[in-house]
Amino acid sequence: MRQIRRMFNVMNVRDLLTYNQNVLILRRRRSHS
Repeated sequence: MRQIRRMFNVMNVRDLLTYNQNVLILRRRRSHS
């Protein structure tokens, strides 16, 4: 159970990081245009 929770936590962190990067890219594109 603990291992599975750790896996989920890692996945969530990765998703959050990728989401943040996408948002930053979208904001930059909007600001440019």
